[in-house]
Amino acid sequence: MFLVHPTLFQIVVMFILVGMPLLFFKMVVAVDDKELKVIFGYAGFIKKEIPLSEIISSQAVSFRPFLDFGGWGLRSGKFNQGLTGCLTMKGNKWVLLILKNPVNFGLAKTNRVIIGAQDPQKLLLALEK
Repeated sequence: MFLVHPTLFQIVVMFILVGMPLLFFKMVVAVDDKELKVIFGYAGFIKKEIPLSEIISSQAVSFRPFLDFGGWGLRSGKFNQGLTGCLTMKGNKWVLLILKNPVNFGLAKTNRVIIGAQDPQKLLLALEK
């Protein structure tokens, strides 16, 4: 019986096929009585928490993920003439939050954040409570 040692290329391909989905291909948005939490990946390595007390306003918005932000995920870019952070997975309908104080999104610091949700109206209702 022969043991075959994987090449570096095979290891990278396996990571892309197995590891990347575990890290990034799931997004959970949860609202409790203190904060809004966004968790990326099945393992939950990437988390963003926004205290509800920081949210000034929220509204449902549509945008073009590739043109406005270069795609989905944890990003920042210009939206409606302002620097905006973005936490999305799919689709083009989300919730825009205006915050009291700026938060970090990669290299950007902004008080405008777009949060992805399968049902933006449901997220808006949860934020109002």
